[in-house]
Amino acid sequence: MPKIAIDTMGLDLGSQIVVRSIKKYIKENKDVEFHVFGKEEELQELKGLATIYNCSQVMEMEEGALDVLRKKDSSMLRAISAVKDNIADGVISAGSTGAFLTGCTLKLRLIENISRAALAVVFPTFDGKGVLLL
Repeated sequence: MPKIAIDTMGLDLGSQIVVRSIKKYIKENKDVEFHVFGKEEELQELKGLATIYNCSQVMEMEEGALDVLRKKDSSMLRAISAVKDNIADGVISAGSTGAFLTGCTLKLRLIENISRAALAVVFPTFDGKGVLLL
């Protein structure tokens, strides 16, 4: 069963969108174990559905990429660390992209023979196959 760490802080619309999304996913699928990092009081609806980790710091969008390492109790750094510590298999964050990419690169390191981290997204196409943008 895949284990996913999710940073629930730093989103434009707050953590409730993540809470609703996890609840909806779990209702239809039982095949993922969620580890959610954020303000415990905002994640109460996930009790019994996910493992909740209370975090006292948030990575703000305007903070620099290296600030992620200074905020030891940020939901982002702790979610990334869950992968490093083998608590989770993957990590998701809707917070600061620069901080997330930097945190992942420094904490998790690059895959052997890969010289630079990248972001990837699949865009839909008319033929339904999609195209991967790196």
